[in-house]
Amino acid sequence: MARAEPIILSGAERAALDRIAGHSLGRQAMALRAGIVLLAAEGLSNRAISGRLQLEEHCVGRWRRRFARERIWGLFDRPRPGAPARKKAGGAALPAVIDTNP
Repeated sequence: MARAEPIILSGAERAALDRIAGHSLGRQAMALRAGIVLLAAEGLSNRAISGRLQLEEHCVGRWRRRFARERIWGLFDRPRPGAPARKKAGGAALPAVIDTNP
């Protein structure tokens, strides 16, 4: 198995990741990704992080690699292919096949 890249954080990066990881409103995925990177910066292996956070090891490795290459910007979702999401009405996305004009 390949050796995980060491993560070394600047003070500003650590502060930003601490804020993101502690923020529970709305962006749980970002908080989890920030937590992965913070644990990696403490020197934990992907296996140790995956055990602690109850994630698949390949998932931990993906976010560790993306952070190593792209720093904090690597933790954001990338654009997905296809049409953009439809506007929500009443909390649920409107499927494209529903005719909203009666």
